[in-house]
Amino acid sequence: MFNVSLLTRANPDPIPGRAPAEPAPVIVDGHEEYHVEKLIASNWRNGHFQYKVSWRGYGKEHDGWLNREDLLEDLGQESLEDYEQEFFMVHPAAKRHTDVERIRTKGKRSLKRKQ
Repeated sequence: MFNVSLLTRANPDPIPGRAPAEPAPVIVDGHEEYHVEKLIASNWRNGHFQYKVSWRGYGKEHDGWLNREDLLEDLGQESLEDYEQEFFMVHPAAKRHTDVERIRTKGKRSLKRKQ
C-alpha cells in the first residue's frame, strides 16, 4: 500500500473530448472561487476547528482542510449550517465545533476549551 498523493497524473488523453476537464474557477472581484461539493471530515488543529472539503468537479487530490471560520466567512452562516447538517447526518460521531473537549483524532496534542 502507498499514499495516493505519491501518484502522478497520467499523460493527457490523445483523443480530445474523451476525459472531462476540471472546471475553471469562478472569478469574483478579481479572486478565484470554487464550489464546495461536500464536507468529508472534521478535526481540531492548533485550536481551530477544520473541515476537509471536497470541491465540485475536482478529484480527491484537490481535497483540503479549511478552518471553520474561513468557511463561515466565504459561505455564510446558513450555507455552512446546511453543509454541516448534511455532513453530520452521514457522520454522526464526527468531531463538532461545539465539543467541550477538543481532542485531535491524529497527533499527540489535545486541546481543551477554556470555560
